[in-house]
Amino acid sequence: MKNIHLDPYSAADIDAQVSKILRDLGAPEPPLHLEHVRELLKLARDYYSAADDGFFKRWIHSLKVAGKQIAERPGFLKDFVKNFRLDALCLFDEKRILISQELPTPKQRWAEGHEIGHIIIPWHGPISLGDNKYTLKANCHEAMESEANYAARRLLFLGEQFKARALSSQPNLAFVTELKKVFGNTMTTTFYSLVEILDIPAFGLITGHPKKPASDFDPQQPCRYFITSPAFDAQFGHVTDIQLYSIVQGYCGYGKWDLGKVETTITNSRHEPHVFRMETIFNHYDALTLGVLVRKHEISVVVPSSF
Repeated sequence: MKNIHLDPYSAADIDAQVSKILRDLGAPEPPLHLEHVRELLKLARDYYSAADDGFFKRWIHSLKVAGKQIAERPGFLKDFVKNFRLDALCLFDEKRILISQELPTPKQRWAEGHEIGHIIIPWHGPISLGDNKYTLKANCHEAMESEANYAARRLLFLGEQFKARALSSQPNLAFVTELKKVFGNTMTTTFYSLVEILDIPAFGLITGHPKKPASDFDPQQPCRYFITSPAFDAQFGHVTDIQLYSIVQGYCGYGKWDLGKVETTITNSRHEPHVFRMETIFNHYDALTLGVLVRKHEISVVVPSSF
């Protein structure tokens, strides 16, 4: 899945919401304590299991489809959660976040931040779960998810604090590990956030282990996520994740953490070759590949000496 860069107006509106929260919290130092955010916004948090019928009976009265209560269709929510493998739900009227118990603990922080993102974006509230006027349209659903993800990243990484730190050092995977420890988020979330805010051409791939593909691996869709910086899109927007993943497969080994690194040439939209440094690690969940522009490739021309 390719990341989407929000338009400046939407990003500015969301930044304003996040900035207000951080100001009201007293400009906290990292890591952000989500319980403080919930207290400020008067939000409740509960957990659910897709196998728990009691959960669906307990919360069914709070959910609407196309503006209508779905209490008379108690099977709808259960089917919806199972079919779409939802990690979390947001009940706007109840001001309550529900997180799946089946979600691994390290990922629950991101899921909660994402749902808070939906809550603090004013235009998301009127769009209820399953509203056939909005959420059943793929482009609208995709836009909402991108906006909530952006809000979550800005909140969990404390707005401009992360950007200032991220741009203060050479971008590499060792630096991602440092930022992860400072901000208290997962390696994958930190990696994603770093690539998106870099002011140089850079890209990130989140995949399975390149040498140990899963049984459902699709070579036509090799990457779970393909993240790019705005500068990469501007100059190398024609480059696909399939092309980049083929490079990864060529240099990666079978290791359990450090899978390898390489310098390779990638041509920009003006057919000018540039050298990128690529490195890959495997964190037991995902293989993370970071590619960063190093320099323009200089072509040497050998002129034979004359006699």
